[in-house]
Amino acid sequence: ITEKDVQEIIKRTKCKNTQSINIEKFINDLTLARNIFILSKIPSTAKQLEKDLKEIIKTSEKLLNKLKVTPAGNAAIEFEKNHIEAFHMLANSSGFLDTHVRERFEKIIASIEGIKLLHRVSVHSLNDLEKRSHYSESQKAKEFLIGDALPKIYERHFGDRWRRSKPSGGGKYGGPGIRFIQACLEKMGMNISKDGDSIEQIVRRYKKRTSDKSK
Repeated sequence: ITEKDVQEIIKRTKCKNTQSINIEKFINDLTLARNIFILSKIPSTAKQLEKDLKEIIKTSEKLLNKLKVTPAGNAAIEFEKNHIEAFHMLANSSGFLDTHVRERFEKIIASIEGIKLLHRVSVHSLNDLEKRSHYSESQKAKEFLIGDALPKIYERHFGDRWRRSKPSGGGKYGGPGIRFIQACLEKMGMNISKDGDSIEQIVRRYKKRTSDKSK
């Protein structure tokens, strides 16, 4: 979210109270709200992440196996696995190994440690991801963004209570509050029209769900 984005959002909102708006704080609040929106993309993100993690695990295993077939690589793996503390102690002793040889060997060991760490982290992340078999939080994240986060940002920066204007002729709800959320969503790349719900419907559904919980 840039300063230009915020200026366009303010312009499209058409709210009278714009004199005291702090652009920097406005950007920070919208950036935070945008990160909440990213949570609503968990299903597609998780699917790609799972694919990437499997590829990383496969590649790291290939690298380790490739190192094992070379004498220097195999020796480094053994040292890294069983004698790493002794190696570092001897390597720092005067006269142990040529400096150039020692530095090359240490680089190989550091690479092996890095590959193994990458492998462990990827396996752990993949296992954690696979445990999350459903993503029911996706819809809730979107509703929280539209029904709570953005209205609060509106109130904080425009100094007015967020509300929707009731249409006199039975049309769609409008007003600065609705226009503000619509402008923010567009800047975040979020299109809710494809879901079939209006902003007003989502806000109403969110408030009903949260009020039911508090009872």
